[in-house]
Amino acid sequence: ADAWSRMAFSFDPDGGWYEKAEALTDRALSASPGLPEGHYLRARMLWSPRRGFDHAGAMREYFAAIAASPSLGEAHHFLALLLLHIGLLEESQRAGEQALAIYPDDLAMQHIGLVRLLQGRYEEGREISEESLARVSSTWTYYQLAQCQIRMGLSAQAALTTERAAREYPGHVLVLSLRGLLAALAGSLPA
Repeated sequence: ADAWSRMAFSFDPDGGWYEKAEALTDRALSASPGLPEGHYLRARMLWSPRRGFDHAGAMREYFAAIAASPSLGEAHHFLALLLLHIGLLEESQRAGEQALAIYPDDLAMQHIGLVRLLQGRYEEGREISEESLARVSSTWTYYQLAQCQIRMGLSAQAALTTERAAREYPGHVLVLSLRGLLAALAGSLPA
């Protein structure tokens, strides 16, 4: 169900993956209503385009999963994402830190870097993003690292970061947007 929900969210929203994930999740929760993983998965499906990003419903399910299994790192990680998206930055950071305490190599570190960027704490965001990239490469971490560098007045470093990202992820939309932003800042946009 987890794999299918990720498939639906990130790659193929109309491929029937949500339906398969929901059916398995419902079956698991019918058999065991308190199953933490079932609540985590229900939250994942509630916080999706298919369900209109039901923030409140997803939070209830994440909290139920965490209450039943405090070591369920995935629930902390995705709760951190949800909280970030609704602007609860401090709460997002705490949930991300919980995910990292459980899984030190989790991508939650990149979200803590994004929290710092959104808080205007660019140097901290830069440091955390660099540390996150040293662990796991992701286009989003490159993107937020370059954003921190730009805001710190380090456009040349941001350009290098963008080119590193372009080598790993050619044609990715985040790389293209960084290139456009850097060109605009340099005043070199085509007429």
